[in-house]
Amino acid sequence: MRAAPPLALSLLLSLAVLSGAAEDAQDPPAAPPKLELKAPAKAPDVPEEKPVKVSEDLAKRIKELGFNFDKTGQLVHPETGTTISKQMLESAGLTLDEEGRLVYKDQPKMEVEQRHLQGVLSSLLKFGKVAAHDPRAAGRTLQAWGIPPAYDGIHLLNPDGTATYFGLMLYEGLRKDPTRVKQLSGERLSKALSLFEAGHGAAFGENLPEAGMADIGRAWNLLNWDTMRPGETPLSLKPYSDLGDSIGAYKDLIVGEGRAVLAGGPAPAGFNKNDSAAALEALNKLQRYQYHKNFTLQPGAVPTPEEKEAEPQLVAAGPMERPVEPTPPEAGMLPKLLGIVERLHGSPMSLAQQEAFVKSFPLGESVWQMGAPQLWRQGITGKGVKIAVIDTGVDFHDHLGDAVKDRKNFSRDRGEKSTGQHATHVAGTIHAIAPDAEIRSYKAINGGMGTRQRMDTPEQYEAVIAAVDDAVKDGNRVINLSLGFFNHPSDRMVKTIQGHARKGVLFVVSAGNEGPESGMRTPTSAPDAMTIGAIDAQRKITTFSSGGEKWDPERMAYSIKNVFLAPGHNTNSTTKPYYRSSPEQQDFQRMSGTSMAAPHVSGSVGLLLQAVTDFKLFPDPVTASKRIRDSLFQTGEEVPVNELPSGTPPEQRYIIIDPNKAFGRLRGSG
Repeated sequence: MRAAPPLALSLLLSLAVLSGAAEDAQDPPAAPPKLELKAPAKAPDVPEEKPVKVSEDLAKRIKELGFNFDKTGQLVHPETGTTISKQMLESAGLTLDEEGRLVYKDQPKMEVEQRHLQGVLSSLLKFGKVAAHDPRAAGRTLQAWGIPPAYDGIHLLNPDGTATYFGLMLYEGLRKDPTRVKQLSGERLSKALSLFEAGHGAAFGENLPEAGMADIGRAWNLLNWDTMRPGETPLSLKPYSDLGDSIGAYKDLIVGEGRAVLAGGPAPAGFNKNDSAAALEALNKLQRYQYHKNFTLQPGAVPTPEEKEAEPQLVAAGPMERPVEPTPPEAGMLPKLLGIVERLHGSPMSLAQQEAFVKSFPLGESVWQMGAPQLWRQGITGKGVKIAVIDTGVDFHDHLGDAVKDRKNFSRDRGEKSTGQHATHVAGTIHAIAPDAEIRSYKAINGGMGTRQRMDTPEQYEAVIAAVDDAVKDGNRVINLSLGFFNHPSDRMVKTIQGHARKGVLFVVSAGNEGPESGMRTPTSAPDAMTIGAIDAQRKITTFSSGGEKWDPERMAYSIKNVFLAPGHNTNSTTKPYYRSSPEQQDFQRMSGTSMAAPHVSGSVGLLLQAVTDFKLFPDPVTASKRIRDSLFQTGEEVPVNELPSGTPPEQRYIIIDPNKAFGRLRGSG
């Protein structure tokens, strides 16, 4: 990890005491305070580990397979020099007992049979080869190939540029023939990543290394196809500089500007001491954060005293103290960071630099997919817009910060069940795209810690209607409804929503997850509600996204809605922890569904609503909401008829939205 420059330590404190430097740069600056760093506590003496006993029978059996145990209990493969660590063996459910036999951890009296031993050890050997790669070197290679930092909800790189478990697996699969990278499609990369995940789960969750390596071997085979099949989506590969070096360079720019001001020079245009201090702190946080720590194959290295000293936000833990878990910067910092870095950079970052930086954030893939940074650059961050989330209740989450201004409960759930995974995930996506929008949570759907319970009950139906009325009363101009009922298309809920929509409230409603010929759920059948379907990382309609026609017995006609499409497959966002081991615990999780696509649209609509208001494009909310819907439809990318699901009605159109193009059309017609 690149250490922060020593000056950065004093700058964090010095910027906070600068008084009026930006307003009156002629006054002599105050001397920067001295930063006293405590010497790290002396580590207690660790007694030398006793040699591990290995029975003669086991030593003979594993030698026949080409292995031996060293004195610490690690398996060594002399032919390749690969080590299978003691921790990896135990993660796979194996351990040495006091008699030196290799037994199952959960069945300590049961010795591993010879007929299983060869498959287990040969599979773990392959995991050991991957674990032996240097994450820094592998990360640099992936970046030189142009592999994105995150893809389909999975981070391949940490913000410091090191490869994650998924990155190491990808590197291992391609390193022998890097020319295969050019033939790599998005579909095969997505499948390979899911197989890497399944393989780790089988090997170290189900204690079946052979099954796990079968998954991973299949993934490596997919990566090495020499040609793409018709219809596959080529990856857009853009080599970029090392993430860790880039973040370090951005920190140096901030420190350099602060040094100039502290030395008595004129404050540059746009300089703000508080923003600079916050930006430096955020970059330090980002550079420390590590993704997919539960997928590690080897124990992490112990930080050196010098590394601990270079981290001003981390307090050295004493013998009885719990170390602070590194947490990522809040989503709301990203627009500010981009603005400061680009100002100091002297020009906008290149597209590859921007993409790498944005995707290094936990929710950066959603931000990049929706093109939000282009709108942020024009001061459009959702400020002044209220967005309601009517769902299972939004939990408290550090990454959301104080974006959730109010929480109301219209359900019978109380206490821990008053917030849920689903709503928290939805709110995280909205906040990532429109970080300055005000989010208000309205719990109307039962279900707390896990997934939502059955929704089509009279109790929850009435709760949703009550929440909709209350959200409108509270002044929410955008209402996200990632929910649906199996009612007819003109029921009472639809009429309620349609009545509010005609007055200028923008309703963003998920289409449902019943497939392409199921017809629309309610209340997305409301004529002026935006119906949201899901696309995957390759911008193709997901197999679960609902569509088609639905008979409306009240109107004696078919209900057919045009569908706005947004990312909704493997979306990474904030979730409620199943349990909190500490107040600092951060939770992010991938979820799929049209429920995940809807908040991408809600956040984007929030940005456009701020733009319409700030630029005074339209005089009234009814016209503004209609123009926003029309602009997204008219400027989006229509899915060709031959790519639509079988059975799609000829009248139904599917549009992949582009908020930036919609903004251009709004400005041109305002």
